[in-house]
Amino acid sequence: MPRLSREDRRRARELEAELRTFVEGEPPALSRLMPRLREYLGTAVAFTYGPRIEAEGCGLSFVHLSGAPVGRAEVATHVDAWLRASGPRPALYTPARVEPFQRNRALVVGSYEQLLERGAGPMVSVDRLALRGPARRQVHDALERLQPTFRALGAHAYHQLRILVCEGELLRAWVGCLQPDPIAPRQRMLLAAVAEPLRRRLRLEDGLGRAPLLSATLDAALEQLSGAAFLLDGRGDIRLANAAGRAQWDADPAATREALLVAMRSDGRRGRFAITAVDAAGAARHFLAVEHAGRDPEPLVTRSAVRYGLTPREQQVLAHLLRGASNGVIALELGCAERTVEVHVRRILAKADAPTRSALVARLWMQG
Repeated sequence: MPRLSREDRRRARELEAELRTFVEGEPPALSRLMPRLREYLGTAVAFTYGPRIEAEGCGLSFVHLSGAPVGRAEVATHVDAWLRASGPRPALYTPARVEPFQRNRALVVGSYEQLLERGAGPMVSVDRLALRGPARRQVHDALERLQPTFRALGAHAYHQLRILVCEGELLRAWVGCLQPDPIAPRQRMLLAAVAEPLRRRLRLEDGLGRAPLLSATLDAALEQLSGAAFLLDGRGDIRLANAAGRAQWDADPAATREALLVAMRSDGRRGRFAITAVDAAGAARHFLAVEHAGRDPEPLVTRSAVRYGLTPREQQVLAHLLRGASNGVIALELGCAERTVEVHVRRILAKADAPTRSALVARLWMQG
């Protein structure tokens, strides 16, 4: 399997870091990510939409794009009309019940013209999806309703690369790109690298919504970060911490506080924490401190290998987990499929009797 270059892996880590940084009051990440994603993938058009699940089918929740010859409002009108007219399965997926193999994976699905041609035949198939009979006809009819959208974009013959960002079986967002040239393996790998960070970011935003700063909600959101994370007030006092952060504090409170204060005083330019100001209506300014992936996990990996009977590959995966890497980034670093990483993570959690990766990371750093 080909691997990304060192420079591409660096760029993937930078984009993941952006997705892991939350600033209260900023627009949703996807609304400002498309120009960045277009540059990151080196593509013609970056595009995302989110469905609003309704009793009789779907409507449009949002749409954002970069590089298109038309504006967002026009595309939104077309996409909403397509969703409302197409019933529960408007395309090769059902937004309310996305098949497991389509969830949170970078898939090349061909051009619109190719999909329409397949849908007119006896079977339409992409990857492991094969539809025949009435289901095939339903998808073909739904694809025909997409013509105004692709006509507006000038992208009938453009190739598509996409991720269906899902929480469980529910589609949160279609995220991907359209371009006249065939999708390159490198582009697919780049998009795959940010699949899990995208899912985590949408999950975080869904939990926080547009509400002011709420301790219970933000506490849950912090737990989505594998590394140590703290919410600090203006004096540097800790107001909230995730499991990894609490483990650090319990192990050495004086050193942890000093590291947080160093980061605050330098706006994150010094020390091991990145600092982000969090402003919310009706609340004083707070600061989110998220640890850089700088500590050496190898001693913990060595002890865990003996304690839990980890294989060499599981030890490699664990080292990346302890650095806070997502499954997509781990897959890139190890040169394997993201699904393979998922299998390794499940086995590690089972051997360590840990409910979640965050809980495992916190426990190991605490045991130090």
